[in-house]
Amino acid sequence: MVRIRVLVVDDHRIFAESLAAALAAEPDVDVSAAGSGPAALRSLERAVAEGRRYDVLLVDADLGAGLGGGPGGGIRPAVPVQEVGEDGLVDGISLVAGVRAAQPQVRVVVLAEKDDPRRAALALQAGASGWVAKDCSLSRLLTVIRGVLREETHLPPALLTGV
Repeated sequence: MVRIRVLVVDDHRIFAESLAAALAAEPDVDVSAAGSGPAALRSLERAVAEGRRYDVLLVDADLGAGLGGGPGGGIRPAVPVQEVGEDGLVDGISLVAGVRAAQPQVRVVVLAEKDDPRRAALALQAGASGWVAKDCSLSRLLTVIRGVLREETHLPPALLTGV
């Protein structure tokens, strides 16, 4: 059986750990969780050094939101991962772009609390393969994970027109 290696990246620890536990119950999924962009980057680098790569990253659309203050809820502009701020924060869209540039074989699915066509379009432009509601069913999330590994792009139908 081929195992799917998933890394959940969400700065809401309870959500990340709950999602990781639910995914770990699947017989073909190995899952880890990271609580920030920098932690995710370290996990990715460590996995490569150990000869085991992640297949899919599930990234919180609001990663780092509210931590920097200011307009936009503290979400920083998308920048290459090499240009992370002094505080070490990486927003969700920047993480997507950085991961896809450094490890193009890794598929990234963005997890969002609400559908936002503008942000979904930014995520896709950064290299995301999908945009999924955080409150979707586990079955739906697994369908998306398996789909992006087949090179499919997944968006909720309601977002297609806006994107």
